[in-house]
Amino acid sequence: MAGLHLSQRRAGPGLLRQAAMALRLAALAVLAAAAQAAADCGRPPELENGSLVNEFTSETSFKEGAEVIYECDLGYVFKEDSLNSSRSVTCGEDSTWTTLQLKCELRNCGNPGEIMNGYSQTPNTTFGSKVTFTVRQDTRWWVAVTSCALLMVGKARSPRVKKRQCSSVKSGVAQWHSGRVALPAVTCDELPPIMNGVAPSPPNRENWKYGMVARYSCDENYSLIGAVELVCAETGEWNNELPTCRVVLCHPPDVPLNGQIEEGFRPTYMYRDTISYSCTEGFEMVGQSVIECAENNTFVPGPPSCKAVSCAAPPPIINGNTSSPADGDLWEYGMVAEYSCSAGYSLIGVGRLVCTESGEWDNTPPTCTAVLCHPPDVPLNGRMEVDSGAVFTVGDTIIYSCDQGFDMVGQSEIECGENNTFVPGPPACKLRDCGIPGEIANGKVQAPNTTFGSRAAFNCEPGYRLMGRSYLQCAVDGWDGQAPVCEAVSCVAPPPIINGNTSSPADGELWEYGMVAEYSCSAGYSLIGVGRLVCTESGEWDNTPPTCTVVQCHQPVLPAFSQMEAGIALTYTYGETISYSCVRGSQMVGRSTIECRENNTFVPGPPICKPINCGSPGMILNGYSQAPDTTFGNRVTFQCKTGFLMVGRSYRLCKAGGWDGKLPVCEEIKSSLPVGNPDSGESIKGSLHSNAHRKQGLGTIGIVAICITSFCTGIALTAGVSHIKKKRWCRPRQCKPCKRVHIIPQSNPGQVEVLTDHPT
Repeated sequence: MAGLHLSQRRAGPGLLRQAAMALRLAALAVLAAAAQAAADCGRPPELENGSLVNEFTSETSFKEGAEVIYECDLGYVFKEDSLNSSRSVTCGEDSTWTTLQLKCELRNCGNPGEIMNGYSQTPNTTFGSKVTFTVRQDTRWWVAVTSCALLMVGKARSPRVKKRQCSSVKSGVAQWHSGRVALPAVTCDELPPIMNGVAPSPPNRENWKYGMVARYSCDENYSLIGAVELVCAETGEWNNELPTCRVVLCHPPDVPLNGQIEEGFRPTYMYRDTISYSCTEGFEMVGQSVIECAENNTFVPGPPSCKAVSCAAPPPIINGNTSSPADGDLWEYGMVAEYSCSAGYSLIGVGRLVCTESGEWDNTPPTCTAVLCHPPDVPLNGRMEVDSGAVFTVGDTIIYSCDQGFDMVGQSEIECGENNTFVPGPPACKLRDCGIPGEIANGKVQAPNTTFGSRAAFNCEPGYRLMGRSYLQCAVDGWDGQAPVCEAVSCVAPPPIINGNTSSPADGELWEYGMVAEYSCSAGYSLIGVGRLVCTESGEWDNTPPTCTVVQCHQPVLPAFSQMEAGIALTYTYGETISYSCVRGSQMVGRSTIECRENNTFVPGPPICKPINCGSPGMILNGYSQAPDTTFGNRVTFQCKTGFLMVGRSYRLCKAGGWDGKLPVCEEIKSSLPVGNPDSGESIKGSLHSNAHRKQGLGTIGIVAICITSFCTGIALTAGVSHIKKKRWCRPRQCKPCKRVHIIPQSNPGQVEVLTDHPT
């Protein structure tokens, strides 16, 4: 058969109709927009390869509840799965159309049929397709028609090929139209029904024509037994017997040992259901891996079995041996064959072969070659007993030794082994290490390096002396001697002293390193020298013993403001005393009597005589004092503030018992002028009558000048207040300043209070 060739195109009338429809819709667009506001629904949805029937094509708006109907374009029919849907849509309450579920597809002319003594190139059978038949020249079946052209193709004298085109009318059924010649129709009988099944019907309710295929189907739970497809042959007969519908039920077969179901596992199986098996790793399948439920309710063929994969016996090797299987005569999957060589031979290659799941060994067998060991290297600082250029076989040995001062690490004798190497490996020669020479009591060891030829130095702690050699040396046989000993250092008893004593050791009869000997003198004697001797690390005392001499105290310096009450001497012996007293106007701080004691000094030290200080002389009201020095013999003077007169003595003297006398008093000056001597420290009261003070608040100003006993006073009255200005009245060379008197108006116009200031 020649290959298929498909030529497909849309029907011309359908394209023209769609174009006309588009123009009509465009022309009505303006009217549709204007009517949309008043209408319930606009234009209905468009149907691909279809349109509204003629009675609805001119409508632009639709009321609620309006229903429109669709039809497919020329050459198209409604798709079968959409025929159950409505061919119309309805305008709803929400001014929208219901969903359009229709679909239009190209019409199908079906099988164009078969011809005897020829063949066809089968195209697409939809609307607009073509089919080409090739017929032998001497056939007698040609019928002349007007709608088909036929051309014959072959080895005859004038081959012609005829093309048939699928056409249709809008309301008719799609069919093949011929050209000038048509073949006579070959038909087959109707197919009878079968039990528990459904007989097929010819397409488009026509006759079963030559080349058509019929397919029976069975009811639920029934299986089709026999030919699945029946073809109408060129003889007008069906090419196969009718099938039957029967209940076929296969039960699950047993799962093979060491196997499993890969696909198709279910509780029951129907006709032609299959099961796929596989074996676990290391097992191979015996039988078919896929079985099928046959019409006799059994699986054909039967389930397979899984047997262990086995390998052939591993090949033997020369000068070697092979292990035997552990569990029988067969080498099964996963088992390992061990190879070994005879003595004096070494294994070259892999010595373990594994039986794989393919039944083959995973590697090639090894070989055994004679063992030859090459001499190993001579270790540094060592040597080996062997001839140069010697060759060693299995079992030959080499003996090693190290130079003096070096120790061997490893075995001194090695042997040529089966793997062409010496076992164990050659030793090494390491510089000998004597290790730490040990610790010594009350001392320490310094050994920065403990290898051959090094020294370890010993030192004792302070207070101990080294007994023995101060170092050890690392020799061939280790340290070359015994570690020394640190003995405690001791001093001889300290020498005694005349008129004195020495302490005894606290912890025994020996004076050991660091111990202190204390010296002391008898009463009346003083220690001359160091009184504490320390036993040093050399076993000697750190100083010479002291001496005890008679105590003599030198006369101390006489403190200021003091005097001695006994005879004065230059030196005093132990126990003699000196008594002190302070001069008039001073007081003693310390003890009045001191005594000469052991350390050639007086105890306690001489007292101190400090001048008597009377402290504060006291405060006076409305006055003040001047006291530059408050010690014994000095005086303090008192003065009153302006407007006050002093009553009492104006000074006090600092005496032995403190300030003498009493504090004076400052009394306020009333409405009388002072009479008498102002420097005597006494106040005199008087009265002054003036017509100028009889009137208060008049602002009269007057000045009265009065001279009283060598001083003058100016009185000025301004706004009820009189001020006495300072004047001078004097004799030659005896001028004294006049006191300034303040005259203060009183409630009684006849009195004034006079306040006298201090002289300036």
